[in-house]
Amino acid sequence: MEGEQKVNQRTLAKPLATLIIALVSILALACGNSYAATPGDTKRVPVKVFRVDRRDISSTLSAMGTINYLAKADVSSEIDGILSSVNVEEGDEVKKGQIIALIDTTLLQAQLMTAQASLELAEIELRKSESDIRKSEYEIERSKVFMERLWDYFKTQEKLFKIGGITQDDLNEAEMNYQRSLAEYKTAVEDLRSLKVKSSQGRIEAEAKVLKAKAAIDEIQAKITKSIIRAPISGVVSAKNKWTGEGINPGDTVIATIIKTDKVYAEADLNEKNMGLVKLGQRAKVIADACPGVYFTGRIHMISPTIDTDSRTVKVRVKVANRRNLLKPGMFVRVNIILDSLKDVVAVPRDAIITTKDGQKIVFVIIDEVAFLREVQTGLQREGWVIVKKGLKLNEKVVVEGQERLRDLASVTSMEISRK
Repeated sequence: MEGEQKVNQRTLAKPLATLIIALVSILALACGNSYAATPGDTKRVPVKVFRVDRRDISSTLSAMGTINYLAKADVSSEIDGILSSVNVEEGDEVKKGQIIALIDTTLLQAQLMTAQASLELAEIELRKSESDIRKSEYEIERSKVFMERLWDYFKTQEKLFKIGGITQDDLNEAEMNYQRSLAEYKTAVEDLRSLKVKSSQGRIEAEAKVLKAKAAIDEIQAKITKSIIRAPISGVVSAKNKWTGEGINPGDTVIATIIKTDKVYAEADLNEKNMGLVKLGQRAKVIADACPGVYFTGRIHMISPTIDTDSRTVKVRVKVANRRNLLKPGMFVRVNIILDSLKDVVAVPRDAIITTKDGQKIVFVIIDEVAFLREVQTGLQREGWVIVKKGLKLNEKVVVEGQERLRDLASVTSMEISRK
């Protein structure tokens, strides 16, 4: 009986010791801070909470900067004339190749008709020269065939004369006809030779007229093509300088200005002592006060090779994708250049961590609208986030606003918020 009583005493001693140790731990935690439970305090405290998750956090180098356009194009004309229409207004988005303006082509169309008529006349002259030569060549061929037939006939008559088949007069007539056809053939050959010499110069002149007329047509058609003025780049019309009915001169008249804004530059000046921390291609975040809740990502596109001797700064240019064209040239932004990055870590906002007088790190965890004080082990801090190594589980809710009025086991009314 006495043995059983000793066993029961030892059995009861174990949970009692555990309870005493837990009470001592809580008492020690309470003595080290002012967040211990207050008896009788039942008033609900409004707080904002954040749900613990895994995320990527980074260390950054920050600087103020200004947005600048990626590319700019002044739209002008290559020909002079009167604008028959200007189809854009300031602020319009345009695509590359889109028609910006038209120049009146009434005069050019009349000049084109004149040039086409000149070409037709020159081609007629050229064809006539070629036709005369072909006609002369045909005459030579006809004369040759006729002469050869008369020659054969003369030879036949000559044979008949030798056997007494015909008279001398018949033979003489056959010979005379042959000689006449021979003379006509020689005359045709000489005429062709003279015609070729004569028409050679005429042909050259006719060909020159044809080429000249074709060149005039090509030039006028090119001007008509250039009368349609198109956007050289895609972007936004930042300025309009000419309107319908106004005259323009080639090159020196800017009709409109287009800036490329689907991607922009964020330009910032870094202190020269930070030059060793940045490099081309390094990732960066760009934040604008004018776009609350939105950040833009990009990479360092340019690091100036020179330092401003007055400010001792170096210019850095970050190329940024401009979602929905929210970033405007001239807008002030904060450029956060990412120096290092920690992937997939358990982290909470820095506002959630409370440091007690003795250096302990504590948080308030909300369970069923009750605040529980909990000690945590923290790691590195980056951009307002603190890595939690121990003490919190994923999806637990920690208080990020309202801790100053909280005590352990206090009742709360919580509102969950999210942070990126």
